[in-house]
Amino acid sequence: MQILFMILWILYLFMIGATFASFFNVVGIRTADHISINRRSHCPKCDNTLRWIDIMPIFGWLINRGKCHFCKEPIHIKYLLIEIFGGLSFVLSFLVCGYIRSDWTFDFSYQKIIRLVMYLLTVSLMMMVVVSEYEHHVTLKIITFVFAPILLILSVFTGKDMFLSSMLGMGVMLLLNIVLMLFKRELLKYLLYSASLGIVLGFFGTILAILLGFLLYLIVRLCKKNIRYVYFISIGSVISLFTNPYLYELIKKIFKG
Repeated sequence: MQILFMILWILYLFMIGATFASFFNVVGIRTADHISINRRSHCPKCDNTLRWIDIMPIFGWLINRGKCHFCKEPIHIKYLLIEIFGGLSFVLSFLVCGYIRSDWTFDFSYQKIIRLVMYLLTVSLMMMVVVSEYEHHVTLKIITFVFAPILLILSVFTGKDMFLSSMLGMGVMLLLNIVLMLFKRELLKYLLYSASLGIVLGFFGTILAILLGFLLYLIVRLCKKNIRYVYFISIGSVISLFTNPYLYELIKKIFKG
């Protein structure tokens, strides 16, 4: 019974994440376009107001077979992928933060709740920033100005060791951004975004994110393509976010053993 309840809870969390991802996608696009987010969702091609079933996360795209219900114009698959990513990121955040004990019961300790909130805020920030960059090459500075101080304040309540790790992570990310600014001054706009990622990733997670991002950068360059800073640091960070707690524990066991 407990396992069934846990599965239902995870499915519910997945749909919540997909719903938020759909909203963050709208925020990322409309804020960059200076369009009010209060306007009802509409087709960008025919401008018809979408039905409630059309805007259902994941199912709306699948039911309409990737096309607008009214004009039948194709809807890019990126919208579906963003919603799936949102759902998975919310579920992974819940699992990585250690909310499920070995006996399939919940562990809602104070610090784990703070950690989960930080994870959810970070994946939300990444979705909005990456979407706005992809659609319009615009960085949502106002979003990072809001998220960065909130994450910094929350990190104070995660415990002495984790707070210290957060400060080191933020310092490393800021240092990386400042060094890269010597070559590209326009990277100044990513300063607070990088700092936000460093706060949540901590020292070990930040180093891992930078290494993964640099590896991605090298692979793309070998294919003679260009990749923007925000993409490789975001991809490296999201992989690190969900793997570094396990890798950190594994490394500690190896050295202790």
